[in-house]
Amino acid sequence: MEHSQLSLFSWQKAVLAEGYEQLVVFSFDEAEFIFRQLGEKYESADPEMEDALDCTRYWKNVFEQLESTSPAKSIAILHDEISQFDFQKTWGQQQFRLALIRHLTELMQQQNLFYLNSHTTLSDLFLQLREPEKAGQLLTEQVSSSPLDNKLRFRLAQIHWQNMQKGEAKRHYTLGLLLNPAEVPRPFLECNEIAGLIEEYGPEMTPAYGWVSGVLPLVQVPDDITPAGDSHVNALTCYRLLHDAEKASKKSDMDACVEYRKVLKQTDPEFYQEYFALLSRRKIPRFQ
Repeated sequence: MEHSQLSLFSWQKAVLAEGYEQLVVFSFDEAEFIFRQLGEKYESADPEMEDALDCTRYWKNVFEQLESTSPAKSIAILHDEISQFDFQKTWGQQQFRLALIRHLTELMQQQNLFYLNSHTTLSDLFLQLREPEKAGQLLTEQVSSSPLDNKLRFRLAQIHWQNMQKGEAKRHYTLGLLLNPAEVPRPFLECNEIAGLIEEYGPEMTPAYGWVSGVLPLVQVPDDITPAGDSHVNALTCYRLLHDAEKASKKSDMDACVEYRKVLKQTDPEFYQEYFALLSRRKIPRFQ
């Protein structure tokens, strides 16, 4: 008896899997036929089979509606339906959910869309598909074409960090903080060291203190920055002087280096003390 029950259970699971294999390629009629046949063999209703059948019928109706809808509207409707539908935690329904998300990415790419809405991008969808490298590639391309889109830059930094590309992540964190420190996603920062610097010195001065403390790289300040306030203006001035002083030092241009450091001391004496402490700790002088 126990053996026959086990065999029946295994058979049921195999048939459910067969039905979901049809569902994930959007063969709704075939999936419904398999699930309905399975239901007819039960003496009493089975919740998992009923969920599969309800899911199939619901999404069959959604796809029939999408056929008579424009591509742009179809993308919005499909995303809303995926977001609102109560997918079960079963393997089959989770695989079907991923298939729907992948279909959504294909529709967006066909229409050359990166933004799904103000909160969701194509790269976010690839993260849901557990493809962080593809998400990072798309974000890199988008940031290259829109370098002042700072929210995207911070997203790219986060993805680089998750992909263990910490050097690239820190470069983009630095650029993002220089462009607009107010947009840094403080609650979601992946790098605890940067979060600590922001907490101690504020986001405006984090790039400068981050370099002095060895956490962040020293990067070229973009020319087309619109300062977000007086504190941002001061921070940008300090960072440019720091960058120019170090650049002159590497070129062994002592006169220029000394002049930049002199102005830096006048601009922000407190930061200059940290910088001077770093200079004092260097074992090999920059001018050699």
